[in-house]
Amino acid sequence: MMKRSERAIAGLISLGLLLGLSACGRASEEAEEFVSRQAFEYHFYPEEYEEEYSSVGRTLPLDGETDYQFRIEAECASGTMEIRITCGTEEQIYMVSPSEPCRETVSVEPGAAEEAQFDIEIQPDTEGGVRVEVLTCP
Repeated sequence: MMKRSERAIAGLISLGLLLGLSACGRASEEAEEFVSRQAFEYHFYPEEYEEEYSSVGRTLPLDGETDYQFRIEAECASGTMEIRITCGTEEQIYMVSPSEPCRETVSVEPGAAEEAQFDIEIQPDTEGGVRVEVLTCP
């Protein structure tokens, strides 16, 4: 009888250790996950097109000690748009059309840039939208 209770206790201790170790492993993985901090979006309609607004931009200051990701989602029902992202000396350009939507993630390592610049240019017949989500790693 004593042996059976000793095995049960040993089994519970083993289970507790196993759960504790797996929880520690998950905690370190969760620390690496990016968290949404802000988002901005633009919508374009051909009937509202004005030459002076055919190009829009936004500049975001970056903390030199933070990992960033920018999730870009853009699509057009008509026309085209060009999305240009500049971080330090790195530049990414995405062309968006009805047949080519954009679903990209741009990563910026700590200290790689002081700011991120987003520029969007559209054609007069463009109907579509762009959404940029800013994520950081806590």
